[in-house]
Amino acid sequence: MKRLVGMACLLSWIAAFPVVPIAAQTLGMIVDNATRKAVVFNADTDTVTGSVSLGGYSSMGDCSIDPTRGLGFVTDFQRHVWAINLSPAGLPSAPNPIPIATTGEDISLRPNAQHLVVCDGASWEPVSVIDVATRTQIFTFATATGEYCNSVEFASNDSVLVSSSNAGNVRRLYMSPSGTLSDTGEAMSVADPNNTVAAPGGASGVVLTRSSGEVRSFTIPGLMPADTRVLSPFGIISGVISPAGNQLFVRDNGGAVSAFGYNSATGAMSATPFVISIASTLSFFGIDQMAIHPKGDKLYVSQPGAVEVFSTSTGALLNRSVDSSISGPTGVCLPSSSSSCSAPAIAGAVAAKPSLWPPNHKMVDVTIDYTATSNCPGTCTLSVTSNESPNGAGDGNTAGDWLVVDAHHVQLRAEHAGRSYTITITCTNATGPTSTSLTVLVRDRR
Repeated sequence: MKRLVGMACLLSWIAAFPVVPIAAQTLGMIVDNATRKAVVFNADTDTVTGSVSLGGYSSMGDCSIDPTRGLGFVTDFQRHVWAINLSPAGLPSAPNPIPIATTGEDISLRPNAQHLVVCDGASWEPVSVIDVATRTQIFTFATATGEYCNSVEFASNDSVLVSSSNAGNVRRLYMSPSGTLSDTGEAMSVADPNNTVAAPGGASGVVLTRSSGEVRSFTIPGLMPADTRVLSPFGIISGVISPAGNQLFVRDNGGAVSAFGYNSATGAMSATPFVISIASTLSFFGIDQMAIHPKGDKLYVSQPGAVEVFSTSTGALLNRSVDSSISGPTGVCLPSSSSSCSAPAIAGAVAAKPSLWPPNHKMVDVTIDYTATSNCPGTCTLSVTSNESPNGAGDGNTAGDWLVVDAHHVQLRAEHAGRSYTITITCTNATGPTSTSLTVLVRDRR
């Protein structure tokens, strides 16, 4: 008689076999001012995977990563944004580079990956909006006459933060679904802002000042000041907030990265748990010279001749990525947080043969159909368990009752009626694993 066996009754006869994987890796990028290259690295192994030479002669700027398309974007101070294929590293076809209306220094990717915003650092030029799908500039927005835009940052509620060093303020713009920008009228006075950082969730942000060394948080919307710290008199050049929204890292130009506890809902900063000693480097308006792994465990800091990797929990040096293409790095970028990746969604899981017949002790090919979707690369594998020992009484004395062929195919032995197999599909990306199971029976009749 036919019977189903629950997971609680399964014995621990689990197969662990290699499968045909889809490549899964967290790819980041380093922009190098000396070699004029975009250097791609695997942030899971902290190894350089390739580099791309960019034309021209001017300074290089900031970068952003679009995990949904496997692309990086780089500014070059020559009214261009370069699109970079991440795997393998290379230049995609035209339009590339993308012409823009601003000299280009700072860049930020919309959380839904549909648009990029770019601004210059020290002149009155508009904010450029790029449609990522078509790789074309679709809109420009000019702030008040004579008011520079020296940093630009997306928040996750369709807010765009722009700072102006000569006007001494931070403004909140709004972006429509189609990519047009408008001024909300919200502005906060702050002396000599150098960079802005938006917290995950979009409820708060941080502005970093160039001359006074002030770190000021504020709430969004409204741009109401929330908390303030004063650090190095050398000025603050870059900051980054952890994917969980509970840590703030601030880099000054005196040779230190200071860590703070952070409340992304309120903007409150707690005491500094540790300070990381680093080399001083050139200051750039808006360029993000640090990045955090989407898992939140590693902090990447550009240094002369290298990019150093530190633990976000202790500040300990974990790795030092050195490559001939890394000489004078500026921007460092990774997918902004694990929320940039959706967890793998497994749908339509079904066995092409939900039951096996006849029970003749022979191996039967079984196709496992399913779809796994995510906006980030991932790996899917199959594993098999049985409700019985692989070589028990009455099963024909034949061990080795299953074989995982690849991520969609297994072989199962048609043993005696009542035997069942549970096939588990596990798909994993930067967010972690997602699994689902189905059961194949050996039937007692047709």
